[in-house]
Amino acid sequence: MAYRPDSDIKPFEKKIWLSSPTMHGDGLKYMQEAYETKLIKRTDEGTIIVYECDNLFRANMMNIKDIYKNNPNPGIYDRNYDSYCSLVSFDDFFNNPNYYINIACEKRDTLYKYKIRRNLF
Repeated sequence: MAYRPDSDIKPFEKKIWLSSPTMHGDGLKYMQEAYETKLIKRTDEGTIIVYECDNLFRANMMNIKDIYKNNPNPGIYDRNYDSYCSLVSFDDFFNNPNYYINIACEKRDTLYKYKIRRNLF
């Protein structure tokens, strides 16, 4: 949980687990593909190194299919809706988390609108 002492939000006294650490279905398939293509690697210490993450993130920006684009003008994209991956400042997110979480949920539920890149190979 993000916590800033100058805010009205106080940290929880106990941890709240939002989901269990499980993986199945497509998530497991994509993780296996990432290992096989050397996109990610587990070190001896258990740390996972992600290679080309920045490039993969960028490959999923401004990737809305033309028929779903919010702004019909070529080369102009809506920063929240026309990219599957959007950059948001910490302060913007912290000040209005529900807004950004709702956008993320909408994107998750409308994957068909985006040209998703799952790997760089």
